[in-house]
Amino acid sequence: MAKFSAARFQFIADSLNGSGPFADGSALVQYPRESADKFARRKATAWYANALRPAVSRFVGYLMKKPVQRELPNPALKQFAEECTWQGDALSSFWAGFMIEAKARGSMLLLVDMPGGASSPGQEPRRFPYLVAIEPERVKSYVLNEYGQLRRVVINDSVQDASGNAQSVERTYTETGWSFTGGVNASGTHDLGVCPVLIFTESGLFPCIGDFAGIADLSKRLYNLRSELDEILRAQTFSLLTYKVPSDRFPLDMGPIAQTIGTDNLLQTFPDGAAFIAPPDGPATVYLQVIAQVDALIREIALTADDHTQRQGESGVALQLRFQ
Repeated sequence: MAKFSAARFQFIADSLNGSGPFADGSALVQYPRESADKFARRKATAWYANALRPAVSRFVGYLMKKPVQRELPNPALKQFAEECTWQGDALSSFWAGFMIEAKARGSMLLLVDMPGGASSPGQEPRRFPYLVAIEPERVKSYVLNEYGQLRRVVINDSVQDASGNAQSVERTYTETGWSFTGGVNASGTHDLGVCPVLIFTESGLFPCIGDFAGIADLSKRLYNLRSELDEILRAQTFSLLTYKVPSDRFPLDMGPIAQTIGTDNLLQTFPDGAAFIAPPDGPATVYLQVIAQVDALIREIALTADDHTQRQGESGVALQLRFQ
């Protein structure tokens, strides 16, 4: 039985959904010589700009620009296309969401789930299955056959018990049956002859990390860069008052003066006067340049053009994708 590490897929999912470390600030890294108080203040003001979901949605939008045409002479197939999930979603809507999740990760699983009976009393039993999307980060372990298909898979999930409370369970699907173990226990058999959980990957065998996964890594870097830039701006944006003190008056107690400086007060100065100085913009400029470089890398991975009105700014691949 193969052991499956879901940490990488979970990180991509959190980047896609703005959840986990991108929501609680744990994706921020405390830089050297940053005190705990300053780091806590930076976390409190940090904001996450999701770059992965717009890129994936744009890519899927190109693919779905032309609606799929299906000929479904069988009434059961037609009903399946109109209601292919437990929530009653149409097949086109289901695939739209499935493709977004799959393109972000590079891998997804699809459960072909057959109901055990009628959905409500008085109705005929459903004669066709439901489709259930399963994220790869929920896979605990799996076994592939010689064709690269699943022979056995264990999935972490939660189900409702008889009282309506959510219970953590491990779902197991094989070529001959299924079972729930944990807070709820149940099992059964099927006559499919294959595992009812199907694999999608962009390329190669499962698991497969997709091309857009790099956007998740760059998004974490951008998250940190922008929060660090904000900290620089908060600490150095405001000009500082300088008060020139003649040498014969040095040292000078500035306490009373500092307490009375304001827009309603008069500041008496020495002949050399007082002035404001602005902090250097060098650190902020460097951060802006690095942010622009990282953002350009994200746009390159996502095949995003810099200016939609200037076609010469698009790469050949971006032009071809736009045309298609």
